[in-house]
Amino acid sequence: MTVTNRFLALFSSLSLVGLPGVASAQEAPDTQALFESVNNHLDLGGQFYGYLNVKGDFASLATKAQEIYEQTAEMAEGNIPPGMDITGFLQELGLQNLEAIGLSSIKFDKGFRNRAFAAIDGERQGLLQLSGGPARPFEIGNFAPASSVLALEWDLELSGVKDLLDGIGGQLEKSMGMNPLAEALQQPVPNTTLTIEQLLASLKGTLFAYALIDDTKTLEIPDPNFPVEIPGIDFVIAHKTGKPLYAEIKSLMEANAPQEAIREEIIEGTSTLRILIPEEATLGFYAPLIQITLDSDQLVIASRPEALATMGSGDRLSSNAEFTQAANLMPKEGNMFAYASKEIYQFVDIFSKVIGEASPELGSIQAEAMSFIYGEPQSLVSVLANTPDGILADGLAPMSYKLSIAYAAVMPAVISGAVIAPMMRQFR
Repeated sequence: MTVTNRFLALFSSLSLVGLPGVASAQEAPDTQALFESVNNHLDLGGQFYGYLNVKGDFASLATKAQEIYEQTAEMAEGNIPPGMDITGFLQELGLQNLEAIGLSSIKFDKGFRNRAFAAIDGERQGLLQLSGGPARPFEIGNFAPASSVLALEWDLELSGVKDLLDGIGGQLEKSMGMNPLAEALQQPVPNTTLTIEQLLASLKGTLFAYALIDDTKTLEIPDPNFPVEIPGIDFVIAHKTGKPLYAEIKSLMEANAPQEAIREEIIEGTSTLRILIPEEATLGFYAPLIQITLDSDQLVIASRPEALATMGSGDRLSSNAEFTQAANLMPKEGNMFAYASKEIYQFVDIFSKVIGEASPELGSIQAEAMSFIYGEPQSLVSVLANTPDGILADGLAPMSYKLSIAYAAVMPAVISGAVIAPMMRQFR
């Protein structure tokens, strides 16, 4: 037989061996459909694209985890309780419905648009419930002032934490005959009438927050030798359904604050709780206050009256060209929207200067790291959105997933080298 004939015979044999695999792939349209459903949420042709199909893997992984646990419990000679249902614990986390994960990064302006999508079959359970309910139109553009350097809109779902703890506690009771988590949830929050379970249940609903820079003010730092001045930062936090928490916050402050340190004012149906800062305190221009109105369930916390006044006056963030350009690239509906303007980079510079003053050598390393991680000043945006088929994370960032993975892989080696090198010199 000639070399050519031998090659053809070998190729034919390998082809026959491979045929069942090819046939299986062709006979699995559901696998292709799953890929397409993930692919529809990602960007193609960029710097990074990744896809992982985990459909059907949960059962085998749970079985293996159960085997490892039982072997470990046997070796522990009674120090680890045997018979615990590890599969049940994993099911409470809700990961059994996860089918596939996809990632993509494409270049945009000075940074990247990074997308991640988790395909979920059926209802979200366990940890996956914490992303909130159905997606809804974002409102932060009409809520925050145009000059906001930070803005956040987030659907709180901490009541889902209680459900998760209940499920895990039930598994503990099956295995150990006791449920310590149930007792923990009934513990009172100090100086309030709420239990931990009630607090988690109340922390549900839409939360808005924003921060502003006031260049006419300077944060007062206790250290007189602090190397840089930090401009004044104002903030406002609004919880749309947080009115029931007002009484608890008031009682908590009355129980812990010095006498006459707080004052409540009720004017035309609006209750305002003011925190009176003594002149010797180091909070400077801050005069925090908490406010509710009778015709609304909204609870508002502001750094000072001037910050509170920005809620209802002046241009809104939707009129800011920098914000609009970034927001137009994101989904218009979702469960979380976070925005940081280019101005936030001045605090990156401040941090680098502080490190540099403390240690010139470390400061130069810090500056290089900051330059690599944050890049040139640019808008930063993150969105989380529940979809009918999964959960989407979208955002604009200085680093792509590719660079993030590379950075995570390289930095431990760099840090290890920096630690080991001086030690090696001592042994010369």
